[in-house]
Amino acid sequence: MTKIKKPVDYINSLRFSSDSKTRELGEALHKKYLDWTQSLNLNSLIEFLKTIQENREKIGVAQLFGKFRAYSFEEFVYRLIQTKVFLPKGLSLYWGEKCLIWKKSNQKYAMELDVLIGRKIDNLVDATIAIDTKVELDASRLKRL
Repeated sequence: MTKIKKPVDYINSLRFSSDSKTRELGEALHKKYLDWTQSLNLNSLIEFLKTIQENREKIGVAQLFGKFRAYSFEEFVYRLIQTKVFLPKGLSLYWGEKCLIWKKSNQKYAMELDVLIGRKIDNLVDATIAIDTKVELDASRLKRL
């Protein structure tokens, strides 16, 4: 996993806040996080995401709580595949890695994708499967996808 900031980092910043109500929220989210990461129960994840949405004012600006929710869903999909899917020899699972999109001669184009199954070649994933996870889609993202 190469995500720079993971859901647990968002949780810990809340848990160690100077504000007592924010710390309480952090502890509640931490318990819910442990529940869904250990059980991989979709309803537990949904409850966790709802708690983030309902407390967005305490968490921060829209982009921050949006990333928190998005990275949580990415982690859920990553953990689900890691636990439930057998990968053939030579294939590995990656989270938030750069994927080789296009290559011609010595030119390469790569972009970070949410979850990948493939092989690592020259620090890029040559993906067999690419999964783009979204908690919600607005019209512009839907067009792009």
